[in-house]
Amino acid sequence: TNATQAVNKSDQEKDVSNGLSARMLRASLYAKQRDFAAAIKDCSTVIELSSKAEPVAALKTAAKGQHAMALMLRAECYQQTHKLTEAMNDINQVIKQNPDLIVPFETRGTIYLASGKQYKEAVADFSKVLKSNPNLDKARMGRAEAYGALKQYKAAIQDYSAVIDKSPKDANDAYTSRARIYKILHEDKKAAADLVKAHQSLPD
Repeated sequence: TNATQAVNKSDQEKDVSNGLSARMLRASLYAKQRDFAAAIKDCSTVIELSSKAEPVAALKTAAKGQHAMALMLRAECYQQTHKLTEAMNDINQVIKQNPDLIVPFETRGTIYLASGKQYKEAVADFSKVLKSNPNLDKARMGRAEAYGALKQYKAAIQDYSAVIDKSPKDANDAYTSRARIYKILHEDKKAAADLVKAHQSLPD
């Protein structure tokens, strides 16, 4: 691929800056193809190389950005392969080094959610993200799921409803999940209505 050619060229020319960019691009492509092992390998190389950036201000700044992106992508890949401890270690490094970035908190929230037990921590991270940007459906859906696991059903319904109100034609997951909460609460008519709407919202 073009990304691999760019990696090989930068390795031959010992061009660290372009090499980091090329490897990050290739790692992203691997992740999209669900070749998580290959993505993790490239991310690990970027993390190692970016830690040894030349003492030139511009290069150090660029390397810092690549370092953070590599940690984030590797955390997501670790999560996909159910290596939650490794994922949490990576994302905590990103947050420690870049406390003003919001996206890493969303990623950490999904890792907490995947743990099957750290639901309060997930709510806290998703709430931080939503305070910064209330329109992020992924964070709102994640928080709703965490609220449901904590049996805070009213809060879960409010979040699912917010997603539905924003985009009812694309809210299949929100309708289905809200129906599940209504079923738990024995509100069977509402649950049935949501399941019908979920079916109607499926793409043709």
